[in-house]
Amino acid sequence: FSSEQKLLRCMENLNMNQIFPRRYFSHNWNILTKQNLNDQTVYQDLASRILCLPVNVQFGAQPILKVMETTKFSWTQIP
Repeated sequence: FSSEQKLLRCMENLNMNQIFPRRYFSHNWNILTKQNLNDQTVYQDLASRILCLPVNVQFGAQPILKVMETTKFSWTQIP
């Protein structure tokens, strides 16, 4: 996503459609590591904009299409 705000709006829209994505990369890892501050800033920026969608080949076509359409709608319609 281009911003965390857009990600959160998309996540809200997905939740309203009974789709529950995860944010596995949003943890504050700089607390656990002693990496370069610049590296942490880049990581935090990227991690704040990653959303893990619930898609699995065992779901079948219909649930996957629902996830895709809801995400596409959010991507194009939410400012």
